[in-house]
Amino acid sequence: MEAKKSNRVREILKLQYILKKWEKVANASKQANNNNNSNEEEKQASEEDNPPQM
Repeated sequence: MEAKKSNRVREILKLQYILKKWEKVANASKQANNNNNSNEEEKQASEEDNPPQM
């Protein structure tokens, strides 16, 4: 009985570790996406303020 409990605890800890790892990846991806969007918005705003001259 103790071995089963031990294995369950180990499995739960393993799953928690995997979940935390994926959360970090998802948050990093979300942050990178937000940075990309804000950079594009800044670029568009500066282009509107300073149209290209010919």
